[in-house]
Amino acid sequence: MAFASKLLRDKFGLAGVVILLVLVFVAVFGPMLAPYNPEAQKFGLLLPPSSHHLMGTDSLGRDVLSRVISGTRVSVSVGVGVALLGGSLGVLLGLVAGFFRGWVDDLISRAVEIQWAFPELIAALVIVTILGNGLVNVIIAISFAYVDDFARLVRGETLRLRESDFALAGRVLGMPRRTILAQEILPNALGPIIVQGTVAVGFGILGEAALSFLGLGVAVNTPTWGLILSDGRDFFQTAWWLAVFPGLAIMITVLGTNFFGRALQRTLGTQEVSVL
Repeated sequence: MAFASKLLRDKFGLAGVVILLVLVFVAVFGPMLAPYNPEAQKFGLLLPPSSHHLMGTDSLGRDVLSRVISGTRVSVSVGVGVALLGGSLGVLLGLVAGFFRGWVDDLISRAVEIQWAFPELIAALVIVTILGNGLVNVIIAISFAYVDDFARLVRGETLRLRESDFALAGRVLGMPRRTILAQEILPNALGPIIVQGTVAVGFGILGEAALSFLGLGVAVNTPTWGLILSDGRDFFQTAWWLAVFPGLAIMITVLGTNFFGRALQRTLGTQEVSVL
């Protein structure tokens, strides 16, 4: 309770919590909230925002608000999936590299450095081009692009914690190394990992939007924020709402995850560690 109170007293943290709660609510109950079928078409009916269509309609007459609401579930799924998959792999690599040191550390560190040299979007583009479109493939592609962020962070935390009193005591008592990692080091590194995870959700949403904008997203017939934005680029001068509203959805969501992550960092008293 004290932790929640401290987090909610942070104005940015409160804003982030509200945005994320609204996002999850819309993702879960989207089909009931959408005023129209997001795929229902009325050809030639390109309408600006009005009382009947709050965000207007696109070039095929589809309600933009309904499509933005429908795209929320995909964006949330990708963001959470990237944080879980990329975080799990990165945490594992960081723990192993920081704890065992030696040639294991050198091998993992060099591999992470090679990945770090590639821009995240380029790496995701290459992987999704090889794997093909689809929700799972998009999550895998974006997750791989952000593994290095988790690995570098956790390696630094592990280097610090492996020399702590409780880790040294575990080695003196003859505890297996995997037990020291799982029961002593990992729980004490959870603060920075959680903070990085919230930021990774925002990165995942941005990555999915970028891939969908380029036509390499989930599927061409699945409404996503990036795809809606891409559909509106040819009509921006005559139908501004086609790009503005999905763009605002992306911006507000990413801001919310960053607000929450930074407030969580201040509340936990954690700082990111510069490593590798």
